[in-house]
Amino acid sequence: MKRKLMIWLVALLLCVTMPGMAGAADKPQFRMSVTTEGDEVIAIISASGLTDLYGFELQVSYDPLRMKFLKSESSFTGFSVPPLVKGGNLTLAHTKVGPVTGVSGEAELATLRFDRVGGGEAVFRLEEASLVDSQVQMLSYKPGIAEIAKGGEREVKLVDIGGHWGENDIAEAVELGWVTGYSDGTFRPDKSINRAEYAVMLARALGLASSEEQVFSDSVQLPSWSRPYISGVAAAGIVNGYSDGLFRPERLVTREEMTAMIVRAAAPKVEAGGEPTFADSAEIAAWAKPYVQAAADAGLVKGKGGNRFMPADSATRAEAATMILNLLRLLRV
Repeated sequence: MKRKLMIWLVALLLCVTMPGMAGAADKPQFRMSVTTEGDEVIAIISASGLTDLYGFELQVSYDPLRMKFLKSESSFTGFSVPPLVKGGNLTLAHTKVGPVTGVSGEAELATLRFDRVGGGEAVFRLEEASLVDSQVQMLSYKPGIAEIAKGGEREVKLVDIGGHWGENDIAEAVELGWVTGYSDGTFRPDKSINRAEYAVMLARALGLASSEEQVFSDSVQLPSWSRPYISGVAAAGIVNGYSDGLFRPERLVTREEMTAMIVRAAAPKVEAGGEPTFADSAEIAAWAKPYVQAAADAGLVKGKGGNRFMPADSATRAEAATMILNLLRLLRV
């Protein structure tokens, strides 16, 4: 509520009321256009049918898996409130200053600049617009208009995922650019994944900073392609070594280990839970039970046939890609 009224309060503090300007006769019309310049995507929001527009607040949603917000600009003179970015939601506000007449007719309200960080179509939507006139009267609208930024697609041609239960999630993960197939065009969805491979997937998907710091006793023996990523996920508190200080990159990841890493990465949105409700919960390691239940409650992981979790089974590449994608969907909310 405080943020909702921010532009109204700013206008109240900064404007001097101009008589006879309130009360728009017609509902304004909003428009959005999206263009691409290299890796930068530009969304321009404008409106027509305005009457004495003195300030505004805009709420825009976008796809944070594919877009990273860079900055906003406005042709309005006056004062801009620093944008509020949360997940895939952006709130920005602007107001004129002093005893000046508001804008009537047509105006360009904001230019939003994004960096493309993932392939595929990205949807931008103007969810809500609150307009304030020079008498500090505010009207809110829900335009719901949307535009799609095309381009940036990574062609997904994997010869062995057609008909697989994870086909759609695997294709999206490849399109987003944080997982790849093999040189022969296969993904090998049912192949078990080791700790090094899984750490790389997580680090790339989450955009974690890489590091050359030697965190584990066997850091110098880690494969060069994985070492910076493993150090990055360790620094983020997502992955741990064993009691002897080793990481053991070639050891296969079990389903309970994979789940624990996902829950750590989801904190504080997901906190460790209680006793799992799977039919084979007695087989889940005591240390892993809170993570497994938390992941199940959050929809990050599902059981297999007969409501069994199969905690000691080796995780597959398809399971890893799907669970990480579920994590990204959760974090962008």
